[in-house]
Amino acid sequence: KREKDLSASFATMMNNYFNKNTNLSMIYLLIDSRRTLSADDEAFLDFVSHHKFPLTLIFTKSDKLNQSMRAKALNFYKKTFKGEVKAIFTSSHNKENISKVHEHISDTLKNLKA
Repeated sequence: KREKDLSASFATMMNNYFNKNTNLSMIYLLIDSRRTLSADDEAFLDFVSHHKFPLTLIFTKSDKLNQSMRAKALNFYKKTFKGEVKAIFTSSHNKENISKVHEHISDTLKNLKA
C-alpha cells in the first residue's frame, strides 16, 4: 500500500509540474539507446505525447549501435509521436554530438528569452 501511495503521489507531483509550469520550453529525455523502454518510460512518453509537450530525445551510448540499429530506434519513436520527434544520438565515450546537445539547449533557452 505504501508503494502505491508513493507512486500516486509522484504521479500527481509530475502532472502538476508539467501542466502548471508556464516556463516549460523543452523536455529532454535521456534514453539508453541499447535498451527497450520500461513501463514507466512508456507511460511518461504517452503523457508527453498526449499533452503535446515539446520533447527532444537524447539517445545515450550510441557508440554501441550501428546505423541500422539507430534507424530502428528512431523509427520506433517516430511511430509513437506520429513522425514528429527530435532526437540526438550521443556518446560520452567518444563525445559524439555532445556539443550538439549543448547547442540545442542554448538555442532553446535563447528562444525562451525572445
